[in-house]
Amino acid sequence: MNYINNYLTELFFKDSDLSKFLSTFDKVVTFEGEKDTTLGLLRYKKISLKTAYLFKFKEETILSFHTMGMKFNIDIYFFNSDGSMVSSYKNCEPEKRLISSKLPAMYVVEVLSKENL
Repeated sequence: MNYINNYLTELFFKDSDLSKFLSTFDKVVTFEGEKDTTLGLLRYKKISLKTAYLFKFKEETILSFHTMGMKFNIDIYFFNSDGSMVSSYKNCEPEKRLISSKLPAMYVVEVLSKENL
């Protein structure tokens, strides 16, 4: 993502739940496109508490995620196209098959769970 896209995204979500949540982290890694979003955190053996992993989708829909093959517990947050949180799951253990947004979402943030440290 380039600086102009970052700036436009920041303006669009300035006071949203998504913007406020992401501002609490030192680093945000963005996943876009089918290959990036499909592989997601499976590419990591460990992740930092200071990093948020943002998944961006092209349209708002009910999203499903899993933790199959992961090596650590995560928290998952789903946000709609306005940046409002629609659902969240804490301390998701590895090998969980279905984690659904239940409501239409366009953005997902995954972070290392603090619950199991």
